[in-house]
Amino acid sequence: EMCIRDSNNSKQINNNNNNSNKQEQEKQIQSQKEAESKETFKLTFEPWSLTWWQDKFVICLVFALAGSSSLYFVRPVITNVLGLEGSFIEGPWTFRIFYLLFMTPIYSIILVSLGTLFGKKKFFKAAALRIWGRILPKSIIDKIK
Repeated sequence: EMCIRDSNNSKQINNNNNNSNKQEQEKQIQSQKEAESKETFKLTFEPWSLTWWQDKFVICLVFALAGSSSLYFVRPVITNVLGLEGSFIEGPWTFRIFYLLFMTPIYSIILVSLGTLFGKKKFFKAAALRIWGRILPKSIIDKIK
């Protein structure tokens, strides 16, 4: 009986060791992903230098162009394709709902496209993933990365 108990205990210990190893590996993978994410938004230039200002200008320009362009494209899609008339402020609610549903993907596509044209694909891809990370489950975002 003691031999049987000992073998069962050793199996449980081995299972616990395997589980702890898997948990450690998952923690290491998570910390690597966090480090990569932080590295994407890390300063690459000396703060307040001319290059730093140029970099910030390009980032602001891309965000401004992406926001304006997406507004320009969303309204015609809703009015011409869906046949809904209205505005986000005045309604109707169906217009508001479809506006939000179309705005996020169009904005993300334009943001990453313009970011790529301006040489900042990595930064704007991470920004778009942050936007989608607020909407989609983490498992889907990890697959996209």
